[in-house]
Amino acid sequence: MLIGVDVSPAAKEKKTGIEWYCFHVANELAKLDSANQYRFYTKTPVAHQFDKFPSNYTEVVLPDRSFWTHTALAMELKKNPVDVFYSPAHIIPWYRPKKTVGTIHDAGFRHYRKNYSTYQFLHATLNTWTSAIWSDKIIVPAEFIANDIAGLYHLNKQRIEVVPNGFDAGEFENLTAAEIDTAKSKFGLIKPYLIFVGRAEVRKNMLRTLQAFFKLVNEKNADIQFLLVGSPGQGFEEIEAYINAQPNADRVVQSGYVSAREKAALMAGSRGLAFPSLYEGFGIPILEGFAAGTPVMTSNITACPEVAGDAAIIVDPFDVGAIAHGMETMVYDDAARAALIEKGFRRVRDYSWERTAREAHRLLVA
Repeated sequence: MLIGVDVSPAAKEKKTGIEWYCFHVANELAKLDSANQYRFYTKTPVAHQFDKFPSNYTEVVLPDRSFWTHTALAMELKKNPVDVFYSPAHIIPWYRPKKTVGTIHDAGFRHYRKNYSTYQFLHATLNTWTSAIWSDKIIVPAEFIANDIAGLYHLNKQRIEVVPNGFDAGEFENLTAAEIDTAKSKFGLIKPYLIFVGRAEVRKNMLRTLQAFFKLVNEKNADIQFLLVGSPGQGFEEIEAYINAQPNADRVVQSGYVSAREKAALMAGSRGLAFPSLYEGFGIPILEGFAAGTPVMTSNITACPEVAGDAAIIVDPFDVGAIAHGMETMVYDDAARAALIEKGFRRVRDYSWERTAREAHRLLVA
């Protein structure tokens, strides 16, 4: 069987979300299947990044044209057909084999319109709709997303397969105290701190999260800092204006984009991950917090409680007081911290990119 896979997002140097998903799933596929032939399609070479690239996997580098998936990739599939096509991202080319497996990571753009620029919204609208109607099977990361897209696009749920995301366990192995101290020093973290990981934007509930942090600082005299790890997103101007208006605005530290290893060190050095998001298709930072051995607080809506199970503090993300109380528990309640850390280590064992790739592979060869 000849299987084609769009791995183009994995070639991006500074990867986030979907780019890391594509990289890890493709990397694991290249390790586990020696029986079938694969073509990995990309705009720029990516094979050198993989741990293993055996002879039954061929990298096909196509010209980087506008609307690449629907031009260069579609024409390649028409000229040199494959038996199965798989998109770990969220775009299906207009020309594809009858058996096509797509992926829809979330439908956040349908719920939080102002979180997206006009171009981003139109891009997501078109590509999610075509993925929904053109895919023979649709992979989603959580049962919440299965229900969400089935309702939004009137899909038969038999076409939808829940395949949980993984996380990069290797980045959390053998972290040393020196690495953690170096990362903290780099960003001026001299007090106990809470951490947020992700794009700082509306649907991540950043404004309420920061309101809860300053409530804890001002009302409980908490001598702590808050670290935002990730790039600014749509609507960040409002978030930044709120921070700057606080008399103790210097308690909030913004690192911007950091490497995966540095992110792991910063998580491990924190008092807890504050992740009370308003909408998540999965929520990989929850798993990363567990793996880092830090307590996690997340929301009681969308996919967050599904991923966290009983291993995190679950809060109403619209309740600033509840978020602040969760933060206070992570910082000061040693017994609760120890219990959460232990539960997190147990919970995270259920997730890996190998598992994600194996379950995707099962659909490709069925």
